[in-house]
Amino acid sequence: MRNSFFKLLLLFVILFVPTIGGSNASFLDFVTLSGITITTGCWVAPTVPVPVYPADPTYAGAASAWNLNPYFDWTDSTSSCPQHPDIAYEFQTSVDSAGNTVLYTSNWITVSQTPPFSLPDGVYYWRVRARDSFHNTSAWSAPALLVVDRAAPTSTFTSPVPNTDVTASPIHFAGNTHDDFGVVSVDLLYSQYAGSCNSSYTLITTLVNSSVSNDFSWSYDWTPGSSGSYCLKAEGQDQAGNKEASPVVANISYHQAADPAAALSLSGDQHTITFTVNNLANFKHLAYQLTYDTSSAPQGVTGDFDLNGDVNVSRDILLGTCSTGGTCVYSLGSKNFVLTVMLTDSGGATTSLSAHL
Repeated sequence: MRNSFFKLLLLFVILFVPTIGGSNASFLDFVTLSGITITTGCWVAPTVPVPVYPADPTYAGAASAWNLNPYFDWTDSTSSCPQHPDIAYEFQTSVDSAGNTVLYTSNWITVSQTPPFSLPDGVYYWRVRARDSFHNTSAWSAPALLVVDRAAPTSTFTSPVPNTDVTASPIHFAGNTHDDFGVVSVDLLYSQYAGSCNSSYTLITTLVNSSVSNDFSWSYDWTPGSSGSYCLKAEGQDQAGNKEASPVVANISYHQAADPAAALSLSGDQHTITFTVNNLANFKHLAYQLTYDTSSAPQGVTGDFDLNGDVNVSRDILLGTCSTGGTCVYSLGSKNFVLTVMLTDSGGATTSLSAHL
């Protein structure tokens, strides 16, 4: 009868397994029956840790916080068995987000942070998982991206070349910037040149590489505010915040175009008047109107033409009329000449000039 009672009691203890807080984790307190010890059991994995530092994604440059103090941190995992809260973590890095090509796997550690250790430049995906004292193991965390890039971009100029003279047209910048992990932008800068480059540079513009490609070909036309000799500089920046020690093109001499000017001259026989317009490098089209008085009535002439790169132009205007046979009748008493010139540049802007005689 006693043996039957103990058998029934043992069967009750084995069958009656209370649950914890509605979870699937279950346990038994220590129970010893006739030298038989029944210990706690736990079958649900701990919670999945979440990567915290460095954040996802991080591009770690030479001056970044991570490069100065390189470690990895994640949230604490929670055991499904409160009576046995001990948790260990396994940390892993790989070259792909799926973790197929593993670079490093840590031992199981009991703190939710790695000791400081550095990585060579490269692309890394890191993740972590947790394990309780019963060796129930969580899933891996979602991978976090870390790009270690301590090297600055490198730029090269293709235009202009050193010791170039530029007159009355913009200085043309062109070149390429390279970075192994993506170029974000290039700053174009200038300083004064007086035998050597002034160390103080002024920003001209920032060219943005919207595709963040490894190679960025760029160009820009710059018109200085005044004539002078300049040093030009290109300064690339990458995703990790590294800025290069920029290449410099020295002694670019810029000669600002003189303002356009118009003039009139009358021939000795007073049969022809000539108008001249100079300093037209920045313009593509010219329209003119000439008015004057004669002894009989006011007269006028209009015309226009494309400049086609001409810097100085002149036109002769006959003061009278000529027949097809070559017989000309000239105006008498021509005077009070007024020339009006309208110049148009490549952007469509106009400039008006006048001359009187």
